[in-house]
Amino acid sequence: MVKNISSIALFLACLTVSLFAANLSAADYLDFAGWDHGQILNGGQTFTDICGDLDVFVEGVGAFDADSTFEMTMAGGDSAIRSEITGAGSQTFKFTFSTPIDVFVDFSRLDSEEMLGVYGIGPEIYSHLSGNNPFQMPDNSGVKLQGDGFGVNAADGRVSSGPTSVLTISYSATIDGPTKYLDFNVGKLAVPEPGSFSLLGLGVLFGLQMLRRRR
Repeated sequence: MVKNISSIALFLACLTVSLFAANLSAADYLDFAGWDHGQILNGGQTFTDICGDLDVFVEGVGAFDADSTFEMTMAGGDSAIRSEITGAGSQTFKFTFSTPIDVFVDFSRLDSEEMLGVYGIGPEIYSHLSGNNPFQMPDNSGVKLQGDGFGVNAADGRVSSGPTSVLTISYSATIDGPTKYLDFNVGKLAVPEPGSFSLLGLGVLFGLQMLRRRR
């Protein structure tokens, strides 16, 4: 019995490693270089061939106390969209894709006085990365989060959605207080390259071979 469990564990370990390798490059941040806050608030801005032949049209509306930007703000040196609010207020960004994509939103430092909503075609799924796990507020049309802490306890996370042609992101500060900042990236979940599937297959075959040797 123990031998069988060990064999199964070995096989699953090999399979897990293969799946991990196959998905190392399975996500791409969209590059919004040339982001123009004025355009985005006044009719919208189109980003052409932003990821392959994907075009993205971005619109914004809400209480903007300063220009939103696309700059190097994320940990690791990634550029991200940054927006800010001073006092209670809300903002909305709408992204329209030329073709439906599996999309995700990575965000950082969502604290107890901030709320973030992400709405695609669904289902929207939240994955926690660091800090305190945020509260997930009831929302039938997407995912709505409120932070649960400040500083290192503010939340970093990801919301992913199935193939969608429209993605809406809402950001709000819940009280009149200091200036709040939201840094976030919009990304496309990529289909693994054929070589990744080959690597996965090799991992499975290796696991099966190890099982035979242990019998």
